[in-house]
Amino acid sequence: MRIISTDPFFWAVGALVLIWSAKHRSLSHLLVGGAWLTLGIVLADAISVHFFKDVVERLRPCHDPLCQDSLRLVADACRGKFGFVSSHATNAAAVVVLSRAFPLPRWAFPVLILWMVLTGWSRVHLGVHFPGDILGGWLVGAMWATLWMKIRPAAWSDAQPPQPSAA
Repeated sequence: MRIISTDPFFWAVGALVLIWSAKHRSLSHLLVGGAWLTLGIVLADAISVHFFKDVVERLRPCHDPLCQDSLRLVADACRGKFGFVSSHATNAAAVVVLSRAFPLPRWAFPVLILWMVLTGWSRVHLGVHFPGDILGGWLVGAMWATLWMKIRPAAWSDAQPPQPSAA
């Protein structure tokens, strides 16, 4: 379960979105889209930390004295002191919403939703977040990504992706 929560695994999902859409876009669209996707995720992460974790200051389960005795922690799983909202959940929800701007096959969106849910579940399973941290993160990530989609670069939104065939 821990591998789902690692940063390389997370960024690999974003890279797969770009690689899959590469066959439907020019290199310039791919570069602009990749920069736009990366910046959107980085900003989502910053929002989750600076506007929520640093303001709300709710302890993670692994730092909460009321929960510590009942948790079985994976080594080094508990990093920061505060957990509301989950940055992993925020970023995963942002990737799911932002992926809608890329020409992906129909099956990709449900797979991304499953990945988002597994990411959230893994954070609770590892004892580093409460379920509310995950739900809050998904909400913040989806809201941020929806706003980010509205202000995406004209170079990315001008070219319409090919419509999926009815096959």
